[in-house]
Amino acid sequence: MKCGGDFVTLSLFDNDPTPYAAPEPIAPGAMLLRGFALDVAQSLTLSVQQIIASAPLRHLVVPGGHTMSVAMSN
Repeated sequence: MKCGGDFVTLSLFDNDPTPYAAPEPIAPGAMLLRGFALDVAQSLTLSVQQIIASAPLRHLVVPGGHTMSVAMSN
C-alpha cells in the first residue's frame, strides 16, 4: 500500500482479531485474508510446533558466508 510515495506496513496481527469478512487488497494481485484462519489457529500452531520438533528450524548460510536472518524447516 502506498501512502504519499512511501510504502506503509499494514498490521497483520491485531491485539483483538476480528473474524474474516472479505479479502483486503494490499497490492496488485495480493490480498490480505485477515482473520481467515482464526477458527483453526490453535490447531495450526500445534501442527507447526510438531513439525518443527521433527525438523528443527535452521538458518542457511549464503555463498558469501553470511547467515540468513530467516529460518526454515523441512
